[in-house]
This record gives sequence, C-alpha cells and structure tokens, in this order.
Amino acid sequence: MPYVLWPSAYAIAVWLFDMPAAKIHGQRVIELGCGLALPSMVAALAGAAALATDIDDKAVHLANLAARRNLPPDAFSRFRAQTLDFRNTEAVASLGIFDIVLIAGQLYSKALQQPLLEALRLLCGSRSAPHDVDVAAEGPKHSCSIVSAVGGSRQLSPDLWHGWPVALEFLHALELEIGASEFFLCNKRGYTAPWSGYACVLFES
Repeated sequence: MPYVLWPSAYAIAVWLFDMPAAKIHGQRVIELGCGLALPSMVAALAGAAALATDIDDKAVHLANLAARRNLPPDAFSRFRAQTLDFRNTEAVASLGIFDIVLIAGQLYSKALQQPLLEALRLLCGSRSAPHDVDVAAEGPKHSCSIVSAVGGSRQLSPDLWHGWPVALEFLHALELEIGASEFFLCNKRGYTAPWSGYACVLFES
C-alpha cells in the first residue's frame, strides 16, 4: 500500500538527517518503491539530485504533490518522481548509475529478491547494462551506498513476522556481494517506535 507513510520510510528519512551533509550533498540518489517519497525529499533537502520511483502511478503523483507542497524551491528543483518497475532491467538501466540507493521495505516477497538485486547491480554500476559488454569493464569501481530499512511491527524474529526470513535472505545475499557497513535495529537510535522490529542496514561498495 503506497499511500501511507511506512515506518521504514520514516526511519530512512531520519537516518539521512543524521548523516554528514557531505555524504549526500551533490550525489545522485534514487529511491525504489518510494510511496510518498519522504526519504527522497530529505535527500533533496540535503543537496542531492533525488529521483523517487514507484510502480504505482498514484504514488508517484502523491510524491510529486507532497514535494511541491513541502520542499523549498531550491530543494524541489532537485527532486523528481517517476513511475518505474524495477523488475524491468531495460528501464532501470536507462536511468544510469547512482551514488545512493534508498530502499524502504520492498523485501516482503521472495519473488522480488532477484529482480531487486539485479536492479541494484545496474544502479550501482556493478554490472553492465543489457546488451552493453563494455560498460565498467575496466577502470575504477563506482562507489555506491544502499540505505535500507526492512522489517515489521514485531521484534526482530522470523518466528514472529513471516517476512523476516525473506528479508534476511536478501540482506545476506547483498552483504556477500557488496558488504554491509552498518546493521542495527532502527528503534535503538529512535528512528522508529520502541516496539518496532525494523532493521536499518547500510551497504557500501
């Protein structure tokens, strides 16, 4: 349901506020499954060129409306929202390479694991675009950060929340490929309610 502000999105937004400004300013940022796009709006406020994406047209409309109403003109000029199905590798590849990828949720279905991993590879420049064998074949590796918040309203336990095994499996695969630099329960820093079971995870390549 993309028309509500999920705790995972709020957690990422507050986390971005806590990050050093230099880490975000001037960066290309994309949010996958943005919903109302609060994290993308915070990124734009911090000086990033922020692209909020969602498969749902209505969510994109609401994200643009919220940004227009809440962002100052300079930040709004750096914000954009558009429809994107991250399962479509051609569409993802056409967006280019980003410095920071934001993911609030998106790990509730095992069917999304491989498409999401493939989308992250393209967006972070760790694999070539479809039909392009020359992209990033040589030269310095692009630095990319993936900021994510996943989980649910129960404490961190697969026995209590059916989505956690799926999320943990994906996070483990991403850690093996990129490497996690931070992993903590979001509520430990006050990013979510004390009883929530959301985990905040930062991957950096």
